[in-house]
Amino acid sequence: MELSKATREADDAALWGTVKDVVRHFANPENTAARIQLYKDAAEDRIAGELVEPMIEVLSDDFGFTEADRKGILAAFIQGDEQLHKHDTNLTRYGILNAVTAHAKTVDSYDRAHELEVVGGKLLTLGARGWETRVARSRKLAEAA
Repeated sequence: MELSKATREADDAALWGTVKDVVRHFANPENTAARIQLYKDAAEDRIAGELVEPMIEVLSDDFGFTEADRKGILAAFIQGDEQLHKHDTNLTRYGILNAVTAHAKTVDSYDRAHELEVVGGKLLTLGARGWETRVARSRKLAEAA
């Protein structure tokens, strides 16, 4: 089946309109500053080392991690990224979300990898209040163990 010229032109117009909107959004200094602030905030939201495993359990409950995901995320967290350790941000929300997205790169399923990347994005935009709620839940899990 061949699409009509009008349909192809409408499709092109929609695509280029989307591209323009995305570029306009990311070229806006306020939007860029807001995105940078998300990363800074995530790097400031600390977690005690003894709460990392309970935090992964809490996030597993919230986001449906499998047992393989839990193990992979913990391994990625422990291995960490040289850059994270260099800047002392591994024991933070940023370190956890990096472990989730690092694990996403190791799974066989593209769909599962995408789901994990989305979770990483949700952790980035979680905010301090959402993080503190999960830290408190992690602390309760650790105390119950």
